[in-house]
Amino acid sequence: MGRCQEHLQRPRLALPQPAEGALVSQDLLRPIRDAITAVEPQKIAVSVDPSGGGRDTAGAIGGFLGDDNRVWVTHDRSAAMSSAERSTAACLLAYETNAAVIYVKGNYGRDMCVLAIRTRWETLQREGVIPKDVLMPGIDMVFAKQGKLLRAEPIAQQIVQDRVRLRGMFTDLENEWATWMSTDPNSPGRIDASCILVYGLIPEAK
Repeated sequence: MGRCQEHLQRPRLALPQPAEGALVSQDLLRPIRDAITAVEPQKIAVSVDPSGGGRDTAGAIGGFLGDDNRVWVTHDRSAAMSSAERSTAACLLAYETNAAVIYVKGNYGRDMCVLAIRTRWETLQREGVIPKDVLMPGIDMVFAKQGKLLRAEPIAQQIVQDRVRLRGMFTDLENEWATWMSTDPNSPGRIDASCILVYGLIPEAK
């Protein structure tokens, strides 16, 4: 991701409130798509939701903290993935974006996830996919509240307050935020990974 030479401060958006029962609404998400505002990345990161196991969506999200003190989501590589596939996706996204850190949810499966990421990075370097002289990003644990709704509600509030923007359109991520309910048995991997990203880059969101 190229660095911008100029910072333009756009006025705060007047965002609509989410519909009852939803974390956010599509009408709220559309105004935060922003591919044009010039903003200087201060810290680039990748976040990983260790859940999934090939059944639910495993989250892998990339983004950065800008000099406007917003979190900008730039990539969504989430999919139904095995542990090895998830680790590969996280490593390749970190290399592609020159991320300084990979955030991992510390509440569940953290040790195995960290080991899998480190092992996969070494394998990708041996295979020549990632150059051997590229340092592996740090891996930091993010401990969020237990329960998906409790984790997601503070981040939904950050979205309402215009502290989070999307660097373009992310259809699957937006649909998950706008349709997931606390009674839904499915695991929202994209929501969890984007929450981890925001908690990692702006810890006061917790």
